Amino acid sequence: MRKTKNKPILLDFTGYGCVNCRKTEEHIWVKDNIRNKINDDFVLVSLYVDDKMALDTPYLISPLQDNKK
Repeated sequence: MRKTKNKPILLDFTGYGCVNCRKTEEHIWVKDNIRNKINDDFVLVSLYVDDKMALDTPYLISPLQDNKK
């Protein structure tokens, strides 16, 4: 996903039962400057972490490499 958009991924760890997450969505994410910055510069991925479900395949997460030298 990141490679096709050529933007870094911004992981938003959230949950259905997270009161602070709802407040953030209602009061922070909706601000024009915040929303525009995220939309322009990142791929936002919201991960709902309420369920403790095992994944079929383990995922390897590696650090981004900065090719700007």
